[in-house]
Amino acid sequence: AIELIEPSSISFVCKDGVDTSAAEQGAFFGFVKLLNEELSDKPTLDFLRWLLYAPALFVRERAVDPERLNRTLALLERASEGRSGAINDCFQPQIIKSFKIIL
Repeated sequence: AIELIEPSSISFVCKDGVDTSAAEQGAFFGFVKLLNEELSDKPTLDFLRWLLYAPALFVRERAVDPERLNRTLALLERASEGRSGAINDCFQPQIIKSFKIIL
């Protein structure tokens, strides 16, 4: 759907923006990074951690929901393992590859 609509921005939200939206933002950020480059340099990993952990820490003063965190990390691990061409074989991610992450 993203490739068809070609939005100018994307936002992942939930009722309080703590667990679900943070996990989805982290997953999307990590997936886009994996499509374009490695997800292994320290600044990128630090930003991914910030996306995943900051909302729960700042808003609720607690850790992020471990089940959502584990699902997100498992998704990124699987995407990283299959990034040698399997992702590109499934679809043509030109639009997603052209996304610019604005910090």
